[in-house]
Amino acid sequence: MDIKQFAQLLQSDLLSEFTAISHYITYAATLRGLDRSQLKEMFEEEASDELGHAQFFADKIATMGFIPQIAAKPATMASSPVQMIQILLSLEEQTVINYSTRADQAIALGLHGLSVDIENILATELGHRDELKMMLE
Repeated sequence: MDIKQFAQLLQSDLLSEFTAISHYITYAATLRGLDRSQLKEMFEEEASDELGHAQFFADKIATMGFIPQIAAKPATMASSPVQMIQILLSLEEQTVINYSTRADQAIALGLHGLSVDIENILATELGHRDELKMMLE
C-alpha cells in the first residue's frame, strides 16, 4: 500500500464520519417519546464528536497532498428510538473495525504518530459503541 491508497482509505473514513453525523443529527431532530430530551442531547453530543473526527481526517488527507471530499450518505430512516440505536450501533461497530485496521496500516507505512492519533479516535468510537450496546440491553 502506498500513501495515495492510504489517503483513499482515509477519505472513506471521512465519508463514514459524515454519514454518522447525518444519522445523529437526523435522529436527534426526529426523536419522539418520553426519552426524547435525553437521547436528543446524547445524539447531538455524538454528532459533535464525529465532526471533530471528520475534521481530523480531512486535515490528514490534505497534509498528504490530496483534497478531502466532503459527502455523506443520508440517514437510514428509523421508526423508533430502539431502531435508531440499532442502526447507530451498526455504524459504530463498522467504524471500530475500520479504525483498528487503519491504525495498523499507518504503522505499516511508518506513520506511527498518525497510528496513535487514529487509535485515540478509535478509543472514542469504542466508547460510543459500548454506550449504544448498553442502551439496548
